[in-house]
Amino acid sequence: MNQSSDSNSASFNIPKVSIDHYGEFQCQYEKRMSNQTFSFLSNSVNLTVRLPEPNISISPAEVIWGQQLNITCSVEASPFSGTFILQQTSRSFRMTQSSNSSSATFSISKVTLDHDGEFKCQYEKRMSNQTLTSVYSDFVRLTVNLPKPNISISPAAEVTWGQQVIITCSIAITQFHYGTFTLQKTSGSFRMTQPSFSGSETFNIQKVTLDHDGEFLCQYRSRQIFSSVRSDSVHLTVNLPKPNISISSAEVTWGQQVSITCSMAATTFTSLSGTFILQQTSGSFRMTRSSYSSSATFNIPKVTLDHDGEFKCQFEKRMLSKTFTSLLSNSVRLNVSLERPNISLTSPNAGLVWGAGGAEVIKGYGFSFTCSINPRYPQGDFSLIFSGSNIRETRPAVKNSASFNFPTSEFEHQGSYSCVYEVTMTTQRFSSAQTEPISLVLKASSQLLVSSVSSGILLLVLLVSLAVCLGCRRKLCSKRPIPSDQNQISFQHLITQDHENDYDDY
Repeated sequence: MNQSSDSNSASFNIPKVSIDHYGEFQCQYEKRMSNQTFSFLSNSVNLTVRLPEPNISISPAEVIWGQQLNITCSVEASPFSGTFILQQTSRSFRMTQSSNSSSATFSISKVTLDHDGEFKCQYEKRMSNQTLTSVYSDFVRLTVNLPKPNISISPAAEVTWGQQVIITCSIAITQFHYGTFTLQKTSGSFRMTQPSFSGSETFNIQKVTLDHDGEFLCQYRSRQIFSSVRSDSVHLTVNLPKPNISISSAEVTWGQQVSITCSMAATTFTSLSGTFILQQTSGSFRMTRSSYSSSATFNIPKVTLDHDGEFKCQFEKRMLSKTFTSLLSNSVRLNVSLERPNISLTSPNAGLVWGAGGAEVIKGYGFSFTCSINPRYPQGDFSLIFSGSNIRETRPAVKNSASFNFPTSEFEHQGSYSCVYEVTMTTQRFSSAQTEPISLVLKASSQLLVSSVSSGILLLVLLVSLAVCLGCRRKLCSKRPIPSDQNQISFQHLITQDHENDYDDY
């Protein structure tokens, strides 16, 4: 570079130093005098040109033992051939890679715990029998974690208060079997630590409480103070124990009262305040009752057919900003039946006589059975059942009764009759018990008349005989006795006269 100067100095500016500027520099001064040029060389100065500081990047900065890792070194200058060097600041790890571009990527296929630490880059280039070296890059920190432990729970992830639970933590790498497992909840202060010499450890919770409800995870720490990442979490659901249930009467009639009691074991909690729930296994029936004791009684003052079915209890308790629910209790069965209806028999024109064997109806006369039931029952159907046959006539109830009319009685109508009341609710049909049967006997009109007259005559004869006997006794007391032959003739005459009268009646 040449530069004229009117003074005793000149400055040479190199705006952008490159590798080519590396070496020794000298100045020379020239002056023209009397057609002569005088020139003097200065002492030399050495210019050392350093390569620029490389950049370094790592992906990812936190890895698990055994994973792959990439570290990239680069320079901002124009591409030129050279060598990138990657080394660890506190260990002997060193890798070199030639590059014809401005970057190089170092790949570590399987990271070990030895790779944990800080890394930095350097760049070298050979020029004029000399090696030019860059300054070190900034460092990057690589964190190597032990692999994620496995976690399992037994006997199940859903248990009942007071049961035993076992949670097992294990790690698959045999090189790190000596260390410590830590079991902790993701929320709350629960934490258990146990040493391990086999890569697996079991945590035994003898009696689960509501405090144990939630998520658990494991972490492993080796003796070299390396920690694993946290395991996946397992959720432990703690249910309240199954309540007890009892019913005052399992068989009731429509309209009666029934009581169902739900209870919890008194030793379950220090405080048993909570809510009992009574519900039907089918249908929408549900009742709740807050309780500050170990039980609650649900009263149903008037049972209806809707209450027929199975009932179960459940208990809820609010604790730790969460509602805990018990398992459903065993079921109790409530059977709701209809009361027995009434049955009556009538016959127009005095064709009906009630005797010791039942009702007697004159053949040809009409008769009618009426079935009725308490008006509190819902609308239903009455059935008249003729026992000894498959005859069954059904009629809808009108004002809680129904009549079954037989205009003309025949001998085939003889038999026992009873009533049944039936009600259909949704898809279920309810039937009452049968009424006490009425026995019906058919008689011909003459037979019925003869029977009535004969009964009357027999009664009259008995009365007359009694009067005669009493009269005779009085006469015997006041007069002489009547000869026995005459006495026998008079009684025989009376019997004969009675028979004649009976014959005349027929």
